[in-house]
Amino acid sequence: MIKAVVFDYGGVVGTDVMSFIHERVARRSGLPIETAKAEYNKFKAAIQKGEMSMAMFWLKIGEALSLDPNIVEEIWMKTFEEKLEINREVKEIIRLLKNGGYKVALCTNNIQPFAERHKKRGDLDIFPVQIISCEIGMRKPDKEIYEFVLKKLDVEADECIFVDNNLKNVEGAKDVGINAILFEDARQLREELKKCGVHGL
Repeated sequence: MIKAVVFDYGGVVGTDVMSFIHERVARRSGLPIETAKAEYNKFKAAIQKGEMSMAMFWLKIGEALSLDPNIVEEIWMKTFEEKLEINREVKEIIRLLKNGGYKVALCTNNIQPFAERHKKRGDLDIFPVQIISCEIGMRKPDKEIYEFVLKKLDVEADECIFVDNNLKNVEGAKDVGINAILFEDARQLREELKKCGVHGL
């Protein structure tokens, strides 16, 4: 029996702003967007796990793309504010799950300045349990973060559903026995949850 549903944030509950960030950074630097993405990917795990300071990250990216680190930071934060929108239909599904007695949690790979802005804006208030990679030193799709989620929610793997728009993260959840849904849109999510035996939707 399903007792808990765990949600990714970017690309599920809210806009995934990274494509917009890469586009703007590339345009400002005059380099291909693939170059901007590749430089980000070198440090993604470190900043998402809180192992590298954001000041060092802005510096490294700035050096690689010949941009002032302050400009890089400004682009990232301004784009976050401008492009982030909440998926109201997914938010409604979360409300119904909570009303139906299910445990609901957030499990997101995120960086410290974005996490802080989310909290100040109230974006995460819908989640009674918030698991943010940069705060716990673990990230998806590593096995340890899924085990951390299960322990935090006090449920078995087969009692939990994990929702993410990233296939690797979905497969990571399945590898530890968690039911997982590759998110496409709210309508598809609702149907997939029903198939898993979730009621009240």
